[in-house]
Amino acid sequence: MSSKSLKIVTATKLFVVRYNPHQVPSPVAVMYMNSPSNPIAPKIRHMYANRDRNTLWWKATVNQLNYKKVVRSWCRRRVRAAFQQALRERGFDEEGRKIAQEADGTPKVEPGLKGTAEIIVLEPTIKAENADLQKEMNLVVDLLLKRMRDPSWLKKMFGPKGQGDQDRQHKPSKKSPNNRNTSQP
Repeated sequence: MSSKSLKIVTATKLFVVRYNPHQVPSPVAVMYMNSPSNPIAPKIRHMYANRDRNTLWWKATVNQLNYKKVVRSWCRRRVRAAFQQALRERGFDEEGRKIAQEADGTPKVEPGLKGTAEIIVLEPTIKAENADLQKEMNLVVDLLLKRMRDPSWLKKMFGPKGQGDQDRQHKPSKKSPNNRNTSQP
């Protein structure tokens, strides 16, 4: 498990939502960034190095759906639209920045949501009505916002500094054959 793993916030019949208060590149991006010979690696490294860290990095994942690509794409698009709508209804833009207005009516962007969120789309989403999908997404976003603003939950899930498993070191078990005491008395 990586030091900045995503933790499950909630699971419903349509989605599983995972979150980390830090920006975490996707597993595919990490694979490219760690590949010294891949021609796309410099581009991916540059993209993540210059990505705004004061926003919510989020994605909808449909990998576990065993359907044709057109169905998976359609589900992802519906979920993305529902998430963006839920954010707008709560006063955020699609990247989680708080939207406010100046006295003269011009938009004023304030700091908003930070971290990484992943919405894992489950199979019942395929047959769900749009109204049901939006209703459940609204509940999910409300819970996500509540958890993001709860210091005790963040501390419990990600440690005192919100850094997840970073301070934990893997310790081999005593029964491990690689951990045998070879010194003889």
